[in-house]
Amino acid sequence: MEIKTEITRNDFLEFNKHVMYGKRLRRHFLIATVFVIIWIVLLNIGEPFDLLKVISEAVIFFAIWSLLIFIFNQISLYRIKRIPDSSGSILGEKTYLMEENGFKEISESSETLTSWEGLKEIQESKDYYFLFVDKIAAYIIPKRSFRNKMQEQDFIDAVNRKMGRY
Repeated sequence: MEIKTEITRNDFLEFNKHVMYGKRLRRHFLIATVFVIIWIVLLNIGEPFDLLKVISEAVIFFAIWSLLIFIFNQISLYRIKRIPDSSGSILGEKTYLMEENGFKEISESSETLTSWEGLKEIQESKDYYFLFVDKIAAYIIPKRSFRNKMQEQDFIDAVNRKMGRY
């Protein structure tokens, strides 16, 4: 199976958002929860328990924490979008091939073959498939690359079969 597409800066940004907001967001929430508990305990040592005060403190902390995470993420995403070089191997025309010994990406400046064992997982977002080769490295496959839903499903089934998922 062959898929031809073009990877744009926006595609690269969407991949990074997928990675950043996926597991990292849950981790940030967990860290914030731990800090809220510690903060509330420290603020209320020796004070009588007041549920309204505890809830108010928690809401204020989560609001500040959320604002800081949002600002940090926006700055990070702005910088990330500017990282790839227009003439490098990340952006531009791509041809993806499913070969017997692996998944091949061909671009104007490079050719990469990843064995099927080297693909860690496939993740899906609204507009993309990401074939991960590491925690933050993946082949970006826009859904717009497929001629129709049938070709898209055939691709996913073939990748899952080759990866030994079924």
